[in-house]
Amino acid sequence: DNVGQEHYDAIRSDSNDEKWAFFAYDYASKKAIDLSGSGSGDINEFFDHVKEQKGGFGFCRVETGDEESRRAKFFLLAWVPESGANKLPIMVKGNMSVHK
Repeated sequence: DNVGQEHYDAIRSDSNDEKWAFFAYDYASKKAIDLSGSGSGDINEFFDHVKEQKGGFGFCRVETGDEESRRAKFFLLAWVPESGANKLPIMVKGNMSVHK
């Protein structure tokens, strides 16, 4: 299933405004990962969205460098809340770590 390929390609593209995407892990089924959000904002917008999620995987583009030399850097985030209302059970954490 290519649930994230379109968003991954858009984020990697220099000609697209999309900067991040987050895919929520459906811990009830232990099989599904669905897009829960994407955007063209900065890293703060990305993390604001991530903090509201119960768990999942995010991909984000960050621009670095100075005025004369801008570079795109990318990171993949596995989000597993450790506390609060979105805390995940230990077995769910284990399932997320080996999800393919």
